[in-house]
Formats: sequence, C-alpha cells, structure tokens
Amino acid sequence: MSYAIIKSIGLTSDSVYLTLASNNVSPRIFERWKAPTLTEILLKQGKEEVIKTILKEYWGGNFQAGTKNIYTRTLSKFSERFPEYNWQSVGHEYNYKTKKKEARKYTEEDLKEKLYDVFLEEKSRPKIKGDFVIKVGGAYILSTRKGGASTCFLKVHAKKFKHLKACEMVERFKNHNAEMIKI
Repeated sequence: MSYAIIKSIGLTSDSVYLTLASNNVSPRIFERWKAPTLTEILLKQGKEEVIKTILKEYWGGNFQAGTKNIYTRTLSKFSERFPEYNWQSVGHEYNYKTKKKEARKYTEEDLKEKLYDVFLEEKSRPKIKGDFVIKVGGAYILSTRKGGASTCFLKVHAKKFKHLKACEMVERFKNHNAEMIKI
C-alpha cells in the first residue's frame, strides 16, 4: 500500500502546504504543494481540526516520517501511552451478514481527541538545546547497546546526547543513579 513520506508541513492562516514524496515512485523527489483537503478543513473547521486530521493520517499510516517532527513525536508518545488504540479497536467495521456498520471500542473522534491531547503535551514540553553526557556512578556512558552500556572515566570521551535522548537514558539507567550533565 502506498503512503506519503512527509518532509515538512506548513500551516498558514489560509492554507496547508505539504512537502512530500510518494513511497512507490523512484527516484523520490520531494515537492511542496498546497493540500486542498487539509486547506478546506482549515478554512471551515479551524487549525485544531487540521492538526487532528494530520495526526490521524500519521496514526493510520497514510503519512510516514521523512523527518522527525512534532507529529511523529506525538505518535510515538501516543503509542507508548495508549497501546489499546489500534486499527482493530478504532472506527467501525462492516458486518456482511447483517449488512450494517458495527462500532468498535473507540470512535475516530475519540482517537483524534486523544492524539490532540498528547500533541498539546508535546508542544508545551520545554525544548532544551545543547549536548549532555550521562554519568552513571563514577563513570560516563561511552556507548549503549540493547543489554546495557559501555562506560569510560573521562567526560571528554563520553557519548554526547541531545536532551530528549539524554532523558531517555537517565530513565533507562535510573536504578544505577544515572544523571545527565550539560556540556
């Protein structure tokens, strides 16, 4: 099934622009174009509804990340916090015996609201710039792997992390009194 690889999304007061390429066309050429359906939603229902629609498209797989952005971060956090929202539990399905649509556990509006709530949390999260090293006990993390980490005793040789990844590493090694140090 084809999907759009999204490089950027631009919202203005009266238009929505997408820079994207299709996954099934080679070579991949990213082009910027005005999205008519999203623009119509923006004009009729407002910015909040456009954001909800974009998040739902990422969740449904129609949009895929070409670069990390607020929408992909939101989807990642959403999947961690709400694993019960999946394609089998959202929306409706057609019952061929009764020839009627049957509701599933969650409606698409429930999904959009939850996605938007997580989006607002991600949007309000403070953005801290700079590099950090992780100190575990008396040593610094040199490299990480699935089962643990290699360490060194000199800060200059330690692996540098961006803030979000550093927070993840501190959480991962919290049982070992991990702390992050800005360099």
